[in-house]
Amino acid sequence: MTKPVQTLGIDVSKAKLNYCLLGAGGEIKQEGIVTNDHNGVEDLDRMVKEHEQPKSVRVVIESTGDYHLLATMAFSEMGYVVHLINPLITKQYLKANIRKCKTDKVDARLLARIGTMDGDTFPVYHASTEEVRMKKKVSLVHQLTKTKQQMKAALYQAQKTLAILGETSSSGMEVTANAVKELEKGIKELEKEIVEARRKDPMVKQLAEIPGISEQS
Repeated sequence: MTKPVQTLGIDVSKAKLNYCLLGAGGEIKQEGIVTNDHNGVEDLDRMVKEHEQPKSVRVVIESTGDYHLLATMAFSEMGYVVHLINPLITKQYLKANIRKCKTDKVDARLLARIGTMDGDTFPVYHASTEEVRMKKKVSLVHQLTKTKQQMKAALYQAQKTLAILGETSSSGMEVTANAVKELEKGIKELEKEIVEARRKDPMVKQLAEIPGISEQS
């Protein structure tokens, strides 16, 4: 891969994107703030195109909860080379900086310089919007299933103990039991959405033909 003409560092927060665009020589071409939404991403895209073609620009974004998702996927789908890096990497570079100044503007500059110096060593982000959506739903199903199991176990133990003490009915217990049922319904609906969305995938079809492996698996 040839070295990009420019590097765009983006420091992400819930509401805004602090950015710094560096030239091939490390000079700051432009920096500022845009909103962390589709309009902000489009503004950044237009700004970059005023200087160079997207395919010659490396974008470096630090993984920040889920706040980085929109910008990361949008730039990737627009044809940019995007690197999503672990915050630990940023901290390592920050420690190497004698001034150790910590601001959003400096973070954006640092991310851009990381891309200029070592961008070739980082993997390129390729996940699509659909893939991220499915991964999030699958993760949610796992978390909800674990919660459901914990709730059922706690409810069973409480009912057993209260029965020994002579309490045969409780409105609170009924509400909790209904909550477990609703949770089970929610899990089934999510699983259905996941299966329907992935059913057309040739790999899913092949794996589902193996005895003992369902479409959900």
